Amino acid sequence: MIRKWYDQEGFAYAMQLSEAAPEGVLGLFLGPPPLTGLHLPKEQEQKLRELLVDHGLYNAPALMGQRVLIFEILTEVGLPRERIRDLVSLFQIDWDRR
Repeated sequence: MIRKWYDQEGFAYAMQLSEAAPEGVLGLFLGPPPLTGLHLPKEQEQKLRELLVDHGLYNAPALMGQRVLIFEILTEVGLPRERIRDLVSLFQIDWDRR
């Protein structure tokens, strides 16, 4: 089961939990990766993370074939479509480190 979790600053994350996990257990971190490299205001980064988690875009493989959806998310957050390269590169860097 995948649950949305928020850190103390209100940033959303996706966590994988077993069905039997008790309430309060965090589980396995799925993503999204740190987005600080985008240099966004806090509120914009929070909204971006929220939308990525809501659409199941947690890691680099999840982005595959989702260009239109990513463009829609960037537009909703108020970022130009050209920033897709920046976003995808952050996901790829994170994935390569695993």
